Parts: sequence; C-alpha cells; structure tokens
Amino acid sequence: ADLSDLCIAANYIIANDLDEAGAQRIRVLPMALDEEHWCRRERNDDRITVGWTGSPGMMRYLAANRAGLIVAQQRHPEVRFCIHSGAYPEMDDFKFDYLPFVPAGEPEVVSQFDIGLIPLPDEHFSRGKSPIKVLQYFSLGVAVIGQPVGATGELMVDETNSLFIGPNRKWEDAITLLVKNAALRRQIAAAGQQQFQQHHTARHIFPRFLELLRG
Repeated sequence: ADLSDLCIAANYIIANDLDEAGAQRIRVLPMALDEEHWCRRERNDDRITVGWTGSPGMMRYLAANRAGLIVAQQRHPEVRFCIHSGAYPEMDDFKFDYLPFVPAGEPEVVSQFDIGLIPLPDEHFSRGKSPIKVLQYFSLGVAVIGQPVGATGELMVDETNSLFIGPNRKWEDAITLLVKNAALRRQIAAAGQQQFQQHHTARHIFPRFLELLRG
C-alpha cells in the first residue's frame, strides 16, 4: 500500500486498514451497481418470498443462522424461501427453493424476493465487507433484514432502510414482522431503494472514480 499513488477503498474499515499499512493517499468510494441493469422485474408469483443470494463461500453465514429461519418457516408455511448461489446448499433441515447462479441473471432472480437476508458474524473479515447483496436488494426494492456488522452499517444505516438482527430481535421475529406488516415491508424497501438511487448507482459513482484517477 505504501508504494501506491492512490488507494481506493469501498468503506472506512478498509480505509483504516490501508492507513495502518502505510498508504499515503486513501479515498473512500462506495460500491455501485449499474442502475440500467439492476431494476425491478415483473413478478408472476404473489407469494411472499424470503431470499438469500451469495457465493458458495459465504453460504456458511446463512447456514449458521438457519435455526431462526426454520422457526420462521414453521410459523409461516405459506412463505417461500429461496437460496440463490453457485452451489447447492447442504441444509437438509431447512426447506428452500434452490435458484442456481447464471451469469447476468441475478437481477431477474433477486427481483423475486420480497425480503432479503444479510447474515454476518462479528469477526474481522466480515467487519470489512461491503456486501454487494445489500445493494442488490436495495436496487430491486427488496426489504432487508440483517446484521449491520462493521462496514455493512455504512449501507444499512439505520432501521428506516432495514431491520437489524441483534440482542433485541431474532431472525424469526424480524421475518414475522415483515411478513405480517406489508406496509412496513414496502416502507423499508422504498427507503433502501432511495439509498441506492442517491448514493450507489454507477451514474453517481463512476464520475467520482474518474475524478480520483485524474487527480
């Protein structure tokens, strides 16, 4: 890092690590998605869908929290649970629809969700993550439930754009709240969509990226 003319970090956790590593010029530039590609698709299914999307390597975070998901599933058998990933999840005790990863097909899949899950443990690696799935959910109007660990809290800024899991709220209770309260679900989804449109679109971020390179 100390040999670089410029270090660009996605969040302040990584920026602080770069500073400790000796980087001289550090700028934080939030992650972005192409809003032309990440826009809501029409749905043909009226069922409420709770979903998770992510790489096979991150599936362990979901698996670690499946006890609460199983309780939510028992409470709400009418709700559809989906997992979208590049490998089939080995979770025999949890019922879900598996949606395999197809390149460039993520927006169509995630558009099926009403509620998106962000499970994260409080550990060094996860504290530095800016999960792209948060922006995917936000961009498509999916209400977010999750753990705003570390830099994730720069995206899930408060409980207007997401519901937090913590000592005072379990996964099953958060899911029940949004399943039963459609108005709250739409309100949280709209706030997340606004967060994306104001701060994380390619149209907004790319000119700043070019300015940093020119500077």
